[in-house]
Amino acid sequence: MITLLTFMALELNCLATNIYFEGRGETLAGQIAIAEVTLNRVESKRFPDTICGVVYQAETYESGFPIRYRCQFSWYCDGLKEIIADEDAWQKAYNTAFMITQIKRPELTQGSLYYHSIRVSPEWSKEKEYVITVGRHVFYRE
Repeated sequence: MITLLTFMALELNCLATNIYFEGRGETLAGQIAIAEVTLNRVESKRFPDTICGVVYQAETYESGFPIRYRCQFSWYCDGLKEIIADEDAWQKAYNTAFMITQIKRPELTQGSLYYHSIRVSPEWSKEKEYVITVGRHVFYRE
């Protein structure tokens, strides 16, 4: 049986992992914005209702293995082995995850549910409402 404390620790770890792989080079504001989108999705009826469910949401093969490039967050199914190699960046991501789950969110992204790197311009972004650019990511809502 999983306890509430264990569940909360797992959820925090999932959020920190997403922050790390999506924005380990970002400023604190950039990492908060990534965390906000993740948490906004948890609160939305369009996405899973847990942090881990949101982070690992993907189209999968029958085996359960994610289909390449068919994930909500590209790091999860880009075909690369994900290794937390930068301890300082991991600690910063974990601290950001902890902080954002303990305080009232600043809402830098104004309810955004989507974002992408400034280096790309995905087709789906044309159908969304631009909200803000924070660091190296562009944020959108429905």
